[in-house]
This record gives sequence, structure tokens and C-alpha cells, in this order.
Amino acid sequence: MKIVLLGQWTYPEQKPRAQRTWQLGVQLAREGHDVTLYALLGPGSDYTSIENSCGLKVRNLGFSKNGLTDSEGHRKKRLFSSIVKNILNEYEVFPGCDFKPMVRNVLAQEGPIDLLVSIASPHAIHWAVADCIDRTKVGTWVADCGDPFMFNPFIKPYGWLAKVEKRWCARCDFITVPLEAARNSYYTEFSEKIKVIPQGFDFHEVELPTYVRNKVPTFVFSGRAYAGLRDPGKFLDYLSTSGKEFLFRVFTNSPELFPCDAMIGKMDVKGFIPRTELLKELARADFLVNITNPSSVQSPSKLIDYGLSGRPVLDISSGFTEEEKGNFEAFLDGDYSSAHRIPDLSGYDIVNVAKAFTDLTKR
Repeated sequence: MKIVLLGQWTYPEQKPRAQRTWQLGVQLAREGHDVTLYALLGPGSDYTSIENSCGLKVRNLGFSKNGLTDSEGHRKKRLFSSIVKNILNEYEVFPGCDFKPMVRNVLAQEGPIDLLVSIASPHAIHWAVADCIDRTKVGTWVADCGDPFMFNPFIKPYGWLAKVEKRWCARCDFITVPLEAARNSYYTEFSEKIKVIPQGFDFHEVELPTYVRNKVPTFVFSGRAYAGLRDPGKFLDYLSTSGKEFLFRVFTNSPELFPCDAMIGKMDVKGFIPRTELLKELARADFLVNITNPSSVQSPSKLIDYGLSGRPVLDISSGFTEEEKGNFEAFLDGDYSSAHRIPDLSGYDIVNVAKAFTDLTKR
């Protein structure tokens, strides 16, 4: 089967959407499909070894003139682009418009495709496919969405973009979302197209150290935080005045929300690290912290890594309630009876996830 994957990012970027694109491409190629993965690649990228090992072809989607970041975190900085972006205040519109000529070129040169998977966010990549796709040459188009767009509680898109969203929803064959509750974040007229396919991971990559209880209670948060939405502020205020002994380790791309000046020696904040390294760090912790979303339509993909690590998970909200304080104190003492229950992880096995995508072509 000829399969084309389109996304903004892939390996070595550590974003969940980059991992989605990479893991899916590698697995589908291992299964013998003719797979080409297109993403914005960094100037130092070399995917020769993966092409030799499993046959996955990794190609550059193009070059963004207006500030889209590539898979190595680079982006072209232009004063004009910065001004336009600030005026529009909408990332998907600008610089997301850069995707259209890139996608048009890819679809023109690839010819007939059995399965096309466009991976968002950003959703502008779906918009570009909707504008450029020739439905006589693409058997099945799956629009994969990690987060919703128009009904995303973390953003407030312009109202006129509803027409844009409805256009790509009407043109694609399927809309894939990572969890059942996300169905409610799309227009009801497209409900029949929505299929649930969770984030996928290669479980064979997981080699974890044996857990040994730490001398000082050690807990970890991994992921992105959002001011006022998935906000650690009240939790950090409590930690800074608790007088308890602990070590709080944080791996995030939003370090500004984790100030640690008041907890020198008790708190360690770092950027994202490769997933295989992160899993080892999680497995060494006494427990893990999950800052819950304000909406049930989104679930952080880090919960899968949390589950794989085998360590107990403490749920806290941005409000950090009295009940959550009690649960935290119990966790410090080794009582994990209120731990978050991670579901069966077999559905996240990349083998099952890849099959779920290829099965869509049989419907």
C-alpha cells in the first residue's frame, strides 16, 4: 500500500505530534508498506539509517518563509512576518498559510496514493490538503487531530474559521481523534467520520531501571503547562511554604510557569529530553504529577508515558483543592491509594495503532 504522511514535525522534535508522525511512519514501513513521511526538516537532518533499516522515506515538506518551526526547532525570523503574526493573532492562518504550496507540490509529485494521513496540530495542514487534494488520486484521506480547533478550550479561533474547518471535514474520509470524549469537539454533521485512534508508541523501546524508593520523596512533572488552564502556580505556592523535604523534577517547554527560586535544592526544571531518556527518569521517581485539563475533550499524551513508567500518578488541578493537598501529603508518605488509574495500555501499542489506520482503507 502506498502511504503518505504529512505533518509539520517529526523526529528529533519531541512534541506529541512529532512522535505521532514518526512512530506511525516507522511502524507502517516495517510492515512492508511504501511509506513517505513529509515534515519540515532541519538543515542537519539525516535519515539514511532509518531508510536503510525499515524503508521509511523521510522527505522535507518544504521551507517556511514566515516562521513555521522545523523538526530541529529552527525558524526563519523576519520582521514583516512577526508584525503580520501579531496583527492576525492566529497561528493557523499565519504562518500556517505556508503549508499550501508545500502540500500542493507533494500531492502533485506523489501521484496516486492509497492512504494519505495529515497530522495536526497545526490544523492548517488539513486546510492545505483540502485545497489541493485531487480525490481521483487519493484513495483514503485521514485527517488526524491531536487536539480540536474550533472547540478547543485553550484557544479562541476567529469565528469565520468555522467555514474553513467545515470544508476540510467535508472533504476528508475520516477524522481521527485520540480519545472518545474528543468527538464532542467537532461539528455534529461530521460525527460519522470520527474514529478514535490513540497515540501510539513502540513498547519495544522501553527499557526501564528497577525502582528503588528515594531517600527524599521525589516526584516528576513532564509536559506543557498553561497559565490559568493547566497551571502549576497554586501547587508551587503550597510547596514553597510546606516545609516538607522533597525533590520536584520538571521537564517542560514552559519553564516560565515553574519558577524555582524559592525552592533552591528542592526543585529542578529542565527542557524536554528524548522520550527514551524521559521514561527512565519517570521510572526512578517515587510518583508522578499530572496537572489535569479543564476539559474532558483533551488528555495529555504524557499519561501514556506515565503509565509505561509503572509509577503512581497524582492528579492535581490548577486550583489545587484541599482534597488534592491531602492526597499529595499521603503520596509523600508512600500512600498511593488515590492514584490516577491508567487504562490498559495495549491500545497504545504502535502495532495496534498502525493497524487501526490501515483498516480505515478497507471500510
